[in-house]
Formats: sequence, structure tokens, C-alpha cells
Amino acid sequence: SQVGLAYDIISLFTYLLFRTIPGCGWFADHFTATPLPAQMAMFFSYFARICQGLSNFFVCLNRATAILLPISHNRIWCIRWLLPLCFLGQFAFGAFVGWQAGSFPMHWLRYPQGQLYA
Repeated sequence: SQVGLAYDIISLFTYLLFRTIPGCGWFADHFTATPLPAQMAMFFSYFARICQGLSNFFVCLNRATAILLPISHNRIWCIRWLLPLCFLGQFAFGAFVGWQAGSFPMHWLRYPQGQLYA
């Protein structure tokens, strides 16, 4: 649950930094100087989505094994390398998808009211 909470905090922080602030038109020159902020917005957005989804998947898998395999549940989930492998795979897959999403050429759309959107 702490890992899922960490991804939720990352998601909320990056939404504030890369969506809300440019959406209000604040620091527009800083965000439009290079495409890097737009690419970072896409990276963290997709990274957090994938990691949150995989966190939910692992929690559901844990609960399913508790219901369907109650005798083996503790033996399955107490393997020393299973949880670190789940966390590492979750982080690696999220970083891969985020890297792919952030690698496309991007720019900011500026609306007449001054808002920016990647």
C-alpha cells in the first residue's frame, strides 16, 4: 500500500506541476521555451498511470489468492523475492511506457485565454 500511495503522490504532484500551472497560464514562457516540460509531463503522467494500475492489479491478485487459495495464500505471498520482483517490474514497465510516451516530439497548445496544454 505504501508503494501505491507513493505513485498516487507522484501523480498528484505532476498533475499540479505540469497540468494545473500551465493550464492557468502561469510561467508560460518557462514551459514553452523548450519541449522538455511537455515531454516530462507525458512521461510522469503515463508512468504514474501504469504504476497505479499495476499496484491495483497486484492488490487484486493478492485478494483473489486469499479467497481462492486460502491455504496456500501465505506461502505464495511470503516468498522473499516475489514482492521486490513485483515492485521492480512495476517500476520498470511504468518507466518504459513513460519513456515511450515522452519520446514523441511535443509542443504546448496555447489557447487565446493564455492556457497551455501539452
